[in-house]
Parts: sequence; C-alpha cells; structure tokens
Amino acid sequence: MKNIIVPIILIFTIYFYAVSYSQEYTEELLLDGLDSLVSFGIDTTGHWWAATMPFKDRYRVYIDTFQSELYDDVLELNISSDGEQWAFWGIQAGTINLINRDEFGVINTLPLNATDVGDIVYSPDGTQFAYTFFQGDNEIINLPTRQITVVNRNNNKLFIDNSGKQYAFVGQRGNKFIININGKESTIYDEIKPIGFWHKGTFMYAGFNGNTWEIINGTKTIGTSYWRVLDHKINNFGTVMAVLVQLSTGRCMSITFSDEYYEPIYGRSYDDTWGLALHPKDVLIGHGAKEHHKYYILQNRTEYYATEEISAPFFSHNGDELIFIGMGEYGPYISVNGNRTDIRVGLYPEDMIAKKPNTETLAFTNNISLYLYDYKRNTLKSGNMYDYLSNPIYNRRTNSYEALAIIYNRLYLCKWRM
Repeated sequence: MKNIIVPIILIFTIYFYAVSYSQEYTEELLLDGLDSLVSFGIDTTGHWWAATMPFKDRYRVYIDTFQSELYDDVLELNISSDGEQWAFWGIQAGTINLINRDEFGVINTLPLNATDVGDIVYSPDGTQFAYTFFQGDNEIINLPTRQITVVNRNNNKLFIDNSGKQYAFVGQRGNKFIININGKESTIYDEIKPIGFWHKGTFMYAGFNGNTWEIINGTKTIGTSYWRVLDHKINNFGTVMAVLVQLSTGRCMSITFSDEYYEPIYGRSYDDTWGLALHPKDVLIGHGAKEHHKYYILQNRTEYYATEEISAPFFSHNGDELIFIGMGEYGPYISVNGNRTDIRVGLYPEDMIAKKPNTETLAFTNNISLYLYDYKRNTLKSGNMYDYLSNPIYNRRTNSYEALAIIYNRLYLCKWRM
C-alpha cells in the first residue's frame, strides 16, 4: 500500500499531579484487533476512520459505521469541512474506484476508466464535491456541473468555490507560473501562492515577480510591494482574507481584507510575525509577533503579552475564544482571549490540545491516556491506559472530548463527556 493516510501520534511525558476515574469517561471498542491495523485517525468534525489489512496487500477502510470492500490499495481519504461528506480511492484488480458518501448520506462506488488517481476536493463550506483522475497525460476534472480536461497541472492544489461552478489551480509554464481560473490564465509570475475564492466569485492569490510580491483579487491588485508573504488564510465563506507580510524595510505586519471595510485593515508592524489564525466568520485575526525581544499574541491590533516559547494561536470552532499555550518562568500557561492562567501539568507549546469554548477545561493525550484538565480548579482526570492515542478533539456534536486509542491492535473511541 503506497500512500494511505498515516496519523501522527504524539508521544511525550507529563508531570503527573492527579489521576482519577469517573463515570464521565467512556470507551467504545471499534475494531477487535483480528485484522492488522494499518492506520487510523479522527477528524475535527468527529468522524473516525481506520484502515486494516485482513490479508497480505489487501486493505479495508472503516469510517464510522461504514465498512468497505477489500482493495489492493486505498488512498487519500478526504472529509468535507462540515463533516457531511467523505471520499477515498480504492484500487482493485487494476481498476480505480471512487468511493464517496454524498450530501444525502448515500454511499456510492464509481469505477473509473483511469490510469492513475488525482485529487479529491471539497468546497470550503463542504457542500460541493469535485475529483480528478488521469487518462495518460490528460487529467480529467469532474466538477459538480461539468467535466474538463487539463494537462501539466503538476499536482498543484485544485480549488473550487462554494457554488461548485468555478475552479482554479496553479499551472507551470517552463520555470514560471500562472493561475488558471475557469480556463483563463493570469499574468505569468516567478512564484504564486494560491489563497482561495472570494465570495463574489473572484480568486485571490499572491504573485511574485522580480523582487516583490503582490496580492491579487481576480484581475485587480489589492496590495503590492511586499518583500515576502509569510502566511495567508481565507475563511470558508470567502468573506474575510488575511495575510502576514514582510515589507522592504524588514518590518512585518498583518493585512486583513473584508467588504465590511472600504480599505484593508493594516496591523501594527513588528520585527517578526507568524502563526496566522482567522475567525470562522468575523473580521478577526490572531497571530504571534516579536518586537525588541518581547513576544505577543495579537487579536487584530490588541496585544496579549506572551513569552518566547508559545504555540501558534487558534480560534475555537465558534470563534468565541482565541487560545494559545505558552511556557512561562514557572511552567506552562494557557491564554484565552488574553486571560492567562498557569496550568500545572506538563504541557508544552508544541503539544496538541482540544478545548470546549466557554469552559475552563481542556483535553490532551500522551502515550498513556486521554486526560481532562480543569485549569481553574487544577484537577486532572485520566481515562484508561493504552499503548497509543491520537490527538484529541472537542466533538461539538456529542459535547465530548474524544480520541482514538490502540491497545494490542484493538481500536477504541475514548470520550470525556461534558
């Protein structure tokens, strides 16, 4: 099996302050371990998946209650951002099959006249589905409303908009690059960073020529003369886009674009900026910044004091909270909307946490258990012990912290119900 998705399993040590077990914790046996477990994971929308090898070089995929046929190879599982759809490739006796769950919950298997697999793509809001495959050198792009053929897309990411009617990708012309938007090519650039579709149907990207970068929306330049484009993000509705840029002076800053404002919103300038986060709906951003050996996390132009060792900030799923983890003089701390609280467990800024918004709890895993920590009361609860665990998520559908765990090749779904 060549390219099946492999989950990242973090292994780290914690300082163990308190352990308790309560009826809030549950575990569910998902796979009994009779077949070799090849790969597994849990999506932020709460869907779990796994791939097993019942026989040599024969694979089966599980997604929640779905169980696939046996395939010679399985590739590129993709789940839509709203969690309603998913798809993957299954190869059997030389035939490439597309297996997908559509917006109506119907599971389809589509055999393709293809020589190789391409991409599986969902629109940012998760409602539209597209896929590509190869017939020799030709790549067939199947959009919701039409099919087109392209060559030399060179594995660059395919974008579709929330209507499913428009597409875009980076194309290569020798050692130069263009953006192909609905079959029309942009100006040639030395380098291109695609961003995504704006809600009005235009495509946004950054282009580099000579010594500077510019930001383009459709055919209109909306920002120019940047030394570097450090980071960029656009929300799932295409209504807010933000970039972190470095100016020719060496100073770094954020720029936010929204139709709610006549002009772009320019952030303060700093020695360095990184870790751009974007609110799911509102015109709010977060990022890290450094100025004269002092460190901050920014929420728009509001500075939250931080330390040198900090995680990139992130917004909760509903946007209520901007969160980051830092390492202070006396140990780790969590900052929520600028309110800093020491956390007396062995977390580090690089560790993955899950947090239910508007509570004082978080969850994390190591190679032992799924932990629930109340950082205001300084109480730590652990679940059962396992061999390995996935990163945790907060599942808003079930109102629980969840992770997948393995013990003796058996796969479990672990939950702290809130």
